[in-house]
Amino acid sequence: MFHGPVLELPILIDGFREWTELPTFALVGLWAGLVALVFQRLLLVCARWFHARARSNAAAIAATGAWGGLLGVVLLEWPQLLGIGHELFATSIAGTLPLAVAAAALAARIPLTAVSYATGAPGGLIVPALLFGVLSGHVFADGFVAAVGTVEPDFHAVCLVAGMAASIGALFRTPLTAMIMAVEITGAYSCLLEISIAYVASHTLLGLAREPELYSALKRIHASHG
Repeated sequence: MFHGPVLELPILIDGFREWTELPTFALVGLWAGLVALVFQRLLLVCARWFHARARSNAAAIAATGAWGGLLGVVLLEWPQLLGIGHELFATSIAGTLPLAVAAAALAARIPLTAVSYATGAPGGLIVPALLFGVLSGHVFADGFVAAVGTVEPDFHAVCLVAGMAASIGALFRTPLTAMIMAVEITGAYSCLLEISIAYVASHTLLGLAREPELYSALKRIHASHG
């Protein structure tokens, strides 16, 4: 799955999805876009708070120390929530991660990633965005099956790939990068149409919410408190 600096998430997809299922992937995109929207807004709020207090306010130092202590507790109790998320990726792709656990992990990873990044802790946002997409797709697929019943055999797998593309696209507004990255790291070249539908839905949601591209927004915050 992880080969040095290269992230690979092989997802097997067989067969052709029914045309009637295609609108469903717009819902996958909207769901992944909503998750991305929550994450982005929380991250920007945290970034503004820490940047405003980074130079002179002891509160930022105390908050960072307290957050580090909380991460230590999480590391002891649920280590899968920290780092890249190897186990969350693997169990989501295998379809063995229970729906409730996936939803809880997604809800926990959003603030853990947002606050940690805002404190200046080393790490990027691409892999967390991919993990949000995988978990979002997994939660959607399992919830959809629970509500509707029978679906195509590879429905879950396509939801994962579509969720990844939608998450990357929503946060960074890079349509080609989002789609190419999703298919390159999964090998799911046969579901470009579903990926495109999910991306358009998530991008539209963030646009309607008037959310800026994430890195540009973070750069403005850094410049305003530089």
